[in-house]
Formats: sequence, C-alpha cells, structure tokens
Amino acid sequence: MASALGFILAILTLFGLIFMIAIFSGGSKAPKTKKGSVLKLDLSIPIPERTNNIKEQGAMSFNL
Repeated sequence: MASALGFILAILTLFGLIFMIAIFSGGSKAPKTKKGSVLKLDLSIPIPERTNNIKEQGAMSFNL
C-alpha cells in the first residue's frame, strides 16, 4: 500500500511540476521590431574577454 501511495504521489508531483513550468514559461513574448530598424552598439569602452583583465567601469563591468 505504501509503495502504491508513493508512486501516485510521485506521478502527481511530476504532473504538477510540468504544469507549473508550462504556466510560467509562456508569459513573455519576444519584442517586436519595425522593418528597417538598426541596432546601435556603443563600443567607446572596452569589453573584457575575462573578468579580471580591466578595472570595473560602472554598469559595463562583467562579473561572473
């Protein structure tokens, strides 16, 4: 009896997790861009390849 109850609880938990993932993953939509849009990148400060090769520069610092 205990094995059957454990199996049923495991199945219900699995379905509950799948249900929660399905609900929370579908909320955000991809942003829309207009035709002819241009991506502007500000490359006036260096972008580090490693986290320790330059000093921090405000919001552009990459900390891992």
